[in-house]
Amino acid sequence: MGASSPIIKFTATGVTYMSQNFNLTGVQFVAKQCGASISGGENGGHCWLCGGDVVNGHKLRDIVPETLTNHNQASSPSSGYVCAECAAMTSKESWEEYVDNNQEMGLKKGYAVSWRCYSHAAWDGHHECPKRDRWRELLESPPDPPFVFCIAISSQKQILFRSKISFSTDVFYVQFEDETLLISRRAFLSVIYVFEELYSGGFSKDSIKTGSYNSKRVMKFGIKKWRSLDDKIATFRSSNINEIKLAHFCAQKDEK
Repeated sequence: MGASSPIIKFTATGVTYMSQNFNLTGVQFVAKQCGASISGGENGGHCWLCGGDVVNGHKLRDIVPETLTNHNQASSPSSGYVCAECAAMTSKESWEEYVDNNQEMGLKKGYAVSWRCYSHAAWDGHHECPKRDRWRELLESPPDPPFVFCIAISSQKQILFRSKISFSTDVFYVQFEDETLLISRRAFLSVIYVFEELYSGGFSKDSIKTGSYNSKRVMKFGIKKWRSLDDKIATFRSSNINEIKLAHFCAQKDEK
């Protein structure tokens, strides 16, 4: 960590975007917006999970169970410490406290329900757990940077610690389950509009993504119109696969 990137300054209401030497990881940034931190007494070094600086962190053995087998996912595998933010964002107890303090968000508690079960979008003084229709809006019109987008598909994996902070609305990161996608907003808009026109015309999301269409559906839609739209999608399938994945995830059907 410690790469030269934009710096942020924390204020009472959130984060102020500044200039250089930005040193937070994605999960640390999200935790700051949520007010989530479990302080310990360890300082120095890098977090085993996210690779960020450890301030008031914890010994690895106190946070990560010995039964965890996917050690290859650690950002700093030689470290023996976990940062206070990762400790909080992997904690069921901190999730339940967050839910209790933000009841208007309609989030759930219960057996095995924690941070990993939800998607996360965070920016200056703001955090939410978007659903697909909301992701459609955010991807079309991202917030002012810096921000973090993390989309959980299975709701079973700890993926937030892999997320990256974006500093542009033109090209930005989306943590999409296990994949860290770099997204061009311009390309996404080109893809999503065509994708949704086909989807609203009765084609399944899978058929649009793969190009394997039902011939009867094509005839009903109109061969000429279908070919014109699919020719555009065909180009995207090879050149903008990341944007296709997100369109497949969040495309909305026009019911008119």
